[in-house]
This record gives sequence, structure tokens and C-alpha cells, in this order.
Amino acid sequence: MTPSQSKKYIYLIVPFIKGFALFLILSGLFGIIGCGSHAQAISGWKPATTVVSEDTAKQIIADNSSEKANENTYKQLEAIRLTNKLTLFKINSPSFCGYFGCLHLAYLEETPGEYRPILRRYINPLLPKNTTQIQLLKEPPNGVIAKSSLPCLRFFQTHPTNNTLQQITECFDGQVYKIVETRNSVIGN
Repeated sequence: MTPSQSKKYIYLIVPFIKGFALFLILSGLFGIIGCGSHAQAISGWKPATTVVSEDTAKQIIADNSSEKANENTYKQLEAIRLTNKLTLFKINSPSFCGYFGCLHLAYLEETPGEYRPILRRYINPLLPKNTTQIQLLKEPPNGVIAKSSLPCLRFFQTHPTNNTLQQITECFDGQVYKIVETRNSVIGN
């Protein structure tokens, strides 16, 4: 091999090494900060009476209304069972929706048929395209130590007065869900 041929190979090897190094760096970063693989979008809402009894659905409406709710308001209550003990509810009734969105509740089943409220949050359904409203986190966010076997929840909200998307993460502290992390990002045009 002549010296001119060895220089040609060096020009091929250097870009390969740089590309491989960049690949390793990016792989390491995605491994450290993650790329959303630990979060699962919550979907599959059903009428609450398919998840809990009609009496329980009526009681949830009564517990969260300061005025006498319409007898059939419980029919506008939707639910999704997140774990065998944790159920998330949303009320799609004008009586429970407003400027900040519609009321969402989480209840913990302590004994069969006995539920205790552990989360109450208004969530606005108006979000940027391809943005999920609620995510179930398999692991707490970085730096947060789990105090319960219940999963953390991540809510996405548009800020009512500026062009930002809020990401709010709440984890169960043994009594109720509490905010453990909040992030804001500017919504793209």
C-alpha cells in the first residue's frame, strides 16, 4: 500500500469514528433522561357504571357537588381503572366544567366497594395537536422517591393566559396525590 492510499482510508475512518462517537453520546443521553418510554397515555374511558356500581357513581357526584346535582349527572361520569385499587374519573357535565377544564378525580378502593378520594384536578381538554392529556408513569420522575406502589400521574395543560404547555407530575404520598414536578414549554406555532 502506498502512502497516498493510506491517506484515503484515513478520510474514511475519521468520519466513521465521529459518527460512532455521536451515536454513543446520544444513546447515553436517551438512556439517562429517557424519551417517554416510562409513560403510558391514559385512554379508554368508559361510563363509570361499567367500572364501579351505580351507587358509587352517584356518591362521587354528590361528594363533589356543592349544589344538588341532576339525578342523571352520574351518567356523565366516565372512569378508567388504572390499577386494581386506583380508578380515575372525569365528569363531562356543564356543572363540573369551566374555565380551567372539567373535573377529574382519583379514588382509591380501600375495601371492596369503599372508595376514598385522593386526587381532585380540573383538566382542560384543549391541547396542542398530538399531545396527550394524562399519562400514567411506570416510575417516578428523576430524583423522586416513590412513597407508594401507586403510579405517578402526569397532566398536560395549556396555560390560560400565555402560550405555554404545562407538564404537571403528581405522585401519591400515602394520603393524596401531590405535585412533585412542574415544567413549562412554549407551544410551537
